[in-house]
Amino acid sequence: MGNGKLAVLQGMRSDELKARHQEYCKSSGGRDAYDETINIIGEDVVDVIVCQQEQSDTPASEVGTATITPYYTPSITLVPPNRNAPVNSNYTLDGYMHYSTNAGGEYSLAMAADKCSISNGGIVGSNVYNGRLNIRVVCVSHNAGTWPVYLNGCIPGLCATAIGEVRARH
Repeated sequence: MGNGKLAVLQGMRSDELKARHQEYCKSSGGRDAYDETINIIGEDVVDVIVCQQEQSDTPASEVGTATITPYYTPSITLVPPNRNAPVNSNYTLDGYMHYSTNAGGEYSLAMAADKCSISNGGIVGSNVYNGRLNIRVVCVSHNAGTWPVYLNGCIPGLCATAIGEVRARH
């Protein structure tokens, strides 16, 4: 892309890389959600893993003659990375979005730390009382310094932003 970022389309990962990503997501209790959208990555990104985990209740239950549909207050909790990183070496950033929602639909999740950035989207289910999205980005650092890590997440009807920090040292 003209701004130095790369659009990674669905199906562009090698079978070996896809298997590695699926194994990582499975080990953390989730599933690989990388290929559900176009991922936009920054120039210092070496690898990206996107995992999603959702626990949903049954859509409705019967109590006597009444049907009760559970309601989960829409909520987002963002956990941005906050870490030290070596200079001129690869390092990993993990950003998490925990959410609950009754309204299924599209989500977006973006994380940016200098030239290491990822923008991703996909679908959240309905009646989710415990959802989690994890973006794991492998970046390379070039210079010593400290910079913010912006984590932005949205589910239907609700968005949030959180800021972490990366400290690159020799």
